[in-house]
Amino acid sequence: MTEAEFQKQVIDTAMWMGWKVMHISDSRKMVRRGGSYKAVADPLTSGWPDLFLVKGSEVRVFELKSAKGRLTDSQKDWLETLSAAGLPCFVLRPHHLLTLPEYLNSGPVPTDGRV
Repeated sequence: MTEAEFQKQVIDTAMWMGWKVMHISDSRKMVRRGGSYKAVADPLTSGWPDLFLVKGSEVRVFELKSAKGRLTDSQKDWLETLSAAGLPCFVLRPHHLLTLPEYLNSGPVPTDGRV
């Protein structure tokens, strides 16, 4: 399963459960260099988690990774910063799909994947 397929399933489930979902589609911007364009990291959004979910007064922050995907340093930094601010942040992988509703229910959330 690709990260894009995984992301679609997470978004579809979250929206079905009543969550509002924010996703920044690409943290890169196109910059003209000479006669061509090149994608470069945007320092304002680089590393921002894949999904920011809100339902009423509850928030969930998800970074989605493939089974073997690794966090970048900027992703780690954002997740640690948001977690320190009191937001529940998770790194989710495809095996979490079976328990995804537990991460989206009100109240206590699972510790597996928690930052």
